Amino acid sequence: MTQIDTGALVRLRDVIGGDEEDLAELIQDFSETSPDLADQMAASANASDWAALKIAAHSLKSNCKDFGAVELAELCQSLESESAQGEVTNAHDKVEKISAEVKIAVKFLQDLDLAGL
Repeated sequence: MTQIDTGALVRLRDVIGGDEEDLAELIQDFSETSPDLADQMAASANASDWAALKIAAHSLKSNCKDFGAVELAELCQSLESESAQGEVTNAHDKVEKISAEVKIAVKFLQDLDLAGL
């Protein structure tokens, strides 16, 4: 299960000026774009389009790091690296795992009490 490093969220909040509402907006953006990136990854895996899979995995990885989803970022990094090699073993299984972890991370972030950070 994806764990969220709340310290990363504190750092992100500080980088954007300490505004809780701005952080909430960024979390909302992450909540909307991350499932889309996971869908892009699934479509790319279905098409064996490793270049597109690499780009989507890279984008999701970067976003996950910003929001403290460290394990999810590592899964994306692994998939990105494999995609760069030109083929991914068990791509569908890996993308399904990432998609499931995205849902967990999004729910955690949406339910998080930002005032408590």
